[in-house]
Amino acid sequence: MTFKLFFFTIFCLLFSTGRASTNYIHYKQDCDLAYRLAIDDTQYRQSVEYLETIEKKYDGLFTEEYVLMAYCFKKLGRETRSAKCLKKAWSTYPFDLNCLMHIDAIQPNKIMEGFSKRQKKIVYKGYDNFSKLKSDITDSLITVFDALVARDQRPRVDSTLADQIYCADSLNMIEFKNIVYKYGFPGEWLLPGKSSITVILLTHSSYYQDFFDEMKPVFLNEVREGRMPPSYYLFWIDRHNQMFGLPREFGMLNLKQERELTEAEKKVIVENRLRYGLVSAFPIPSTMLTFYE
Repeated sequence: MTFKLFFFTIFCLLFSTGRASTNYIHYKQDCDLAYRLAIDDTQYRQSVEYLETIEKKYDGLFTEEYVLMAYCFKKLGRETRSAKCLKKAWSTYPFDLNCLMHIDAIQPNKIMEGFSKRQKKIVYKGYDNFSKLKSDITDSLITVFDALVARDQRPRVDSTLADQIYCADSLNMIEFKNIVYKYGFPGEWLLPGKSSITVILLTHSSYYQDFFDEMKPVFLNEVREGRMPPSYYLFWIDRHNQMFGLPREFGMLNLKQERELTEAEKKVIVENRLRYGLVSAFPIPSTMLTFYE
């Protein structure tokens, strides 16, 4: 066994057993106040202090919370401290990378505006660290998902193969389930910066009630364990409910033809999302995706 394979095996054991006592939905719920303090109330110092207590409680933060901390230090005029937080952010794993992609206030590139060359150099060291986070199976999983997505898309873009959609989806769902049961959901911990490759399969798997019923509790556990991004889980549920004419509780589909939501309705959505670990700063409706057909 190579050193890298040994390290990855130990990491998986820690993630699946040593961290089993940590519910990462609770972690995100704890973090929500820090987002509110920083983004809604402009209480940047208080947000940093609160994030530091969470960091101690959970023995570290995920990427997106270190970026939130960097945002606060930038607002406080402490650019070097902000740069060091960004370095730390990119030296660890994200939990829900969509938070960085879709919460306007914490866009890393915006935070870096005005940084000196020395401060940017600090951040670039974090980029180097992020490129080393992938495991020995990351590249293999990317290859597998590329093949699954190609199989998914082929009958959908070729009208002569339309009757083969069910067959392609059935094969993909079997392989997708096998990956989840073997490794856990392939989120950022397995596919750092690349977990979005799973979204097309999530989307189309939501069409099938048997898969949905089997995997809903499995995926929820993957969120608790810090492997499946909360935004992916709630998108998958909303997509299923959209397909079956059921209420969409989480505001994860950007259906522009529908009416504007009231503030009271948005408040309910925020509460529904937070139950599963999606922070209140995430936009309503989600700008994560419209939806795939």
